[in-house]
Amino acid sequence: MKGQVLTTTGKHAKGALALKTLETQSLKDNVELLCNAGEMFYNAGDYNNAKSFFQRAHSLDPCALQGMDIFAFLLSQGGPGNSEGLEKLAKDLIQVTQLKAEPWIAMGHFCNVTNRKQRAVYFAQKAHTIDSRNVQALVLKASLLQALEKQQEALVHFREAVKLAPCNFEAQKGLVECYMAANRHKEALTVAKNAHKTMGANPRTLTLCASVMAQEPASYDKATSMLEKSLAQDETYTDAACLLAEILGKKQQYDKAIALLRKHMMYDRTPRLHQLLGDYLALTSDYQEALDHYTQALSMNPGDSKAREGIQNVERASGGEVEQDSANDTEEHDGEGISLDEEGIEERESWEREPWESGAIF
Repeated sequence: MKGQVLTTTGKHAKGALALKTLETQSLKDNVELLCNAGEMFYNAGDYNNAKSFFQRAHSLDPCALQGMDIFAFLLSQGGPGNSEGLEKLAKDLIQVTQLKAEPWIAMGHFCNVTNRKQRAVYFAQKAHTIDSRNVQALVLKASLLQALEKQQEALVHFREAVKLAPCNFEAQKGLVECYMAANRHKEALTVAKNAHKTMGANPRTLTLCASVMAQEPASYDKATSMLEKSLAQDETYTDAACLLAEILGKKQQYDKAIALLRKHMMYDRTPRLHQLLGDYLALTSDYQEALDHYTQALSMNPGDSKAREGIQNVERASGGEVEQDSANDTEEHDGEGISLDEEGIEERESWEREPWESGAIF
């Protein structure tokens, strides 16, 4: 009850710790408790702990559905490298039931990370049809529509998700991004400020507000102040570090941006970090190291168009004098070789065609 009271009042991290203590001391390996704690860690933005708790719950009971839609989202954040984990989760869940939203959400995330967005949209819609109040289904479909540049449709779905779950950060962030893509900065800032008010002043909401302010040079100082507060609360928060580096880059303070990114790589290494560092190293004429970081970004995300563009720019700027060691090993594979031959679903040849062509369930 203490944990539920804490999370209901917005103290998700403390609520999760209360349940973690209970599980450790009294109810070891209780699946429901693990799932509840995982959801609280997720709402608090602690994705690593959330993923760990959901992983334990799924290992203990592969038939449990609670929170598995969130678990699928968390696995998807690892990109193509987590496709095998997502495939296994989708297979496990679809064998439990095809009448709940969670298996189809997992399928949607799997298709998304293997670069089959149209099919992922279909699975997200199927999940939404089964459970119209499932926030993860709405957020998944909205984010896919956003990636397909259908901003207005994505906006409608993100708005519905925020209405159902005001504390869902992905929904709030997606709504802000849709407004910014439409150059509706005033509405974007309003949504960001409402998220800040609803969810409290934490690294994620501070960074979200800063992301809108960073669009206007007149607001750079305010954005910088918010990002510094964000990093003061959590120096490992990658989104804040990247956005602050981008603002420093816009102000042509490349040395400060490089120092910030190098420091942050002690905590995390993502394609975006490598790509940004490559950009600023190239701007300071350190072409060889820039190329190294672009190559690192591509090895982690073969579809990183900014890193590929960076490599081309470096080669032009350096007259082809720098050496590229491993960029050729990062060709896109678009999910080639992925299989999903689970029992209880139509065979692969059926679901690789469109549903109306084969009559398959998906």
